[in-house]
Amino acid sequence: MDEMIKQRLVGAVVLALLAAILLPWLFGDPRDPRDSIQASFAGSPVPQPTPEPRPEPTLEPARQSAAAPTIAPRRPARTPAPTARPAPVEASTPPPATAQAADSARWVLQLVSYRQRKQADAFLERLRKDGHAAYYESVTIQGRTYYRVRLKLTDTRAGALRLKKKLEKTYRLQAQLLASR
Repeated sequence: MDEMIKQRLVGAVVLALLAAILLPWLFGDPRDPRDSIQASFAGSPVPQPTPEPRPEPTLEPARQSAAAPTIAPRRPARTPAPTARPAPVEASTPPPATAQAADSARWVLQLVSYRQRKQADAFLERLRKDGHAAYYESVTIQGRTYYRVRLKLTDTRAGALRLKKKLEKTYRLQAQLLASR
């Protein structure tokens, strides 16, 4: 066989093999590789405080005598359960423009929770550079302080869900959409 024909046959076989490998890869099912990546801060959820069971008050039977009037036993005073208080808002967070804007906020998007304030501040700065009015709340749960980075939304639920999906994809996290208090 002629040397030139051998080279052409080998070249044709190599091109056919490359096409057999690359064409399915190029035109196969497109999957976003970010779907399989988990961010390091999107690990286990922050534990929520559980209310402590309160003992039921027991009533003693009233002692009745002919001379003394009957008085109902006195109930012990209830103390309100401890609640998590939000961290003071920093001066760099812009206040709502009007009272109407504050009242119309219907959704809170909790993006992440950090154990260290430094990490929460760094993420807040990143969000603000991207044009989001984010803030954080500090909460103490079982003796540990967590800093929850959040966004207050004035959009409809559908709009809030669209923003949630966009932010989850952009920052690779799992956010929670909560009803505003």
